[in-house]
Amino acid sequence: MNTSMSDNQSKPSAAGGASHTTPIESDGAQVGGSEPQLANAGVTWIFVLLVAALGLTFWLYAKPDLVIMLSDRLWACF
Repeated sequence: MNTSMSDNQSKPSAAGGASHTTPIESDGAQVGGSEPQLANAGVTWIFVLLVAALGLTFWLYAKPDLVIMLSDRLWACF
């Protein structure tokens, strides 16, 4: 074994010698690895929107006067 090599170069990686760093394109954006994060962000936003819609439904159910007033204003448009 060559003693002049650094520790990172002398030990083989689990990926068969492949680099563990994410390649970077010329514009500075990372290549790959962002798809799961984007999917998780989409699922998170859907969950937040569903919880907000459910919360709004329960809040309006607790205030029937507000719903009646809004429906009267909507009916007045016709």
